[in-house]
Amino acid sequence: MKKLCFVLALTCSQAISVQANLALLYPSGGEKLPSNGKHTILWTNSASFGVTGYLDWYDTNGTLMIGDTSLYSRVLSAGTNSFVFSTPVLYPTNNQYKIRLVGTNATTNITVSSDFFQITKPAVFTSQFNDTNLWFPGQIRTNTITWTGFQSNDSCSVILENPSYHTADYGFLVTNMIMTTESGTQSFAVPYPASLTSAYPPASYSVADGLHNVVIINEKYAIVQSFNPVDIFTQGLRMSLVPNDMVYSIARGDSAICASIVLDAALATNSVAISQVKIIFTSYSTNWLSLKFTLKDGSQALATNTLSFRPSQGENYSTRVDFPFSLTLMVGQAKELTLVCEVLPDSEEGTFLWTTDEVSALIKSGIDATYVGGASIGKAILSSTGTYIEVVDVFRPKFYISNLQGGNAVFGALCKEQTSYTVQTSTNLADWSNLLITNTALSIMYLTVPVQSGNHFFRLKEN
Repeated sequence: MKKLCFVLALTCSQAISVQANLALLYPSGGEKLPSNGKHTILWTNSASFGVTGYLDWYDTNGTLMIGDTSLYSRVLSAGTNSFVFSTPVLYPTNNQYKIRLVGTNATTNITVSSDFFQITKPAVFTSQFNDTNLWFPGQIRTNTITWTGFQSNDSCSVILENPSYHTADYGFLVTNMIMTTESGTQSFAVPYPASLTSAYPPASYSVADGLHNVVIINEKYAIVQSFNPVDIFTQGLRMSLVPNDMVYSIARGDSAICASIVLDAALATNSVAISQVKIIFTSYSTNWLSLKFTLKDGSQALATNTLSFRPSQGENYSTRVDFPFSLTLMVGQAKELTLVCEVLPDSEEGTFLWTTDEVSALIKSGIDATYVGGASIGKAILSSTGTYIEVVDVFRPKFYISNLQGGNAVFGALCKEQTSYTVQTSTNLADWSNLLITNTALSIMYLTVPVQSGNHFFRLKEN
């Protein structure tokens, strides 16, 4: 019996003596790894090992150039393990590379290596919507994505995210796109995101008004790029500024309609109570400007505002002009208000512009409105610009009597310097005849005329 037990024990010992193993799963060789990516080195070890990973550099002929570039070193239990190899510097793209793993424990020392792979130039996406106007419910947009530097059959996720929402898991998954070639272009229709699934389960947010970026994520290489925004609008009230192309200048003391403000409740679900609109006013002059603005609904003045200022030398002057008023729009109704600018007498020459664009982080155009009854309402401001206005100084010559000399009257005429005038005379203010043409004069010109019976009128006409 003792002999039999010894034989059995020996047999059992031989059966459980298994050679420890280390197997590299990725990369195996032949891969093209973009230099701006993070690459997961994957392997299995059948026993507890101290594993060290190296990157070896070879030339195009397969001759080792640089060896033992250590990437990773750790003691690991048996199983499938990995580490992430990123490229903090751009490795030369004309070399070949191998990943080499060395596993050691008390009884075993194993080295495994991949075949040659390449580190390529950075992999990049570009993305462009065919229409970046305000995106309304039910509309479809076409998005075109171009890529280069990826491996065939790599995949990516295309997501719409609101960059101002400040919620890490807010986003809508547009598509999971397979890049069948290393470089290429693909276009696809994108429905309004109300019907899209959440990009980051389990979150499930409703779409919010505002700019949404196209975000493309390649998880394999941890490459994330963000692109052109599209402005998404849910439901509620829109405001836009429509320029008046007929107006480009306003004389001092005159007024003109220089823009229209359109309020559109086409996507409202209830009547809308509007309490204020806010528009950006930007002056491009350094002169003193004194202006009165009136917002009108037809002939009715809703709100007025006056600005008198002199901007700093060489700087634009931008401010938000508020027009508080009370107006109710029915569901689906659109209302066009007119913005009237009046140049006050003490204003100098200058130029200015109305816009709904933000001028700085502290100055924002906008609209204050709620649903009738107080419920909140979505509001969208369409980026638009009013007419570029020039304040002009129209000179009106003035006569005043200076003195009488014998049978002549001497008039002083206040006129524009370095300007030639035609002096005209009339007895009935209807029929005018030319009396004389002056040379260019200083600011005051003296005119001597004989005193005659009856009414005699004079005027200056600028040549």
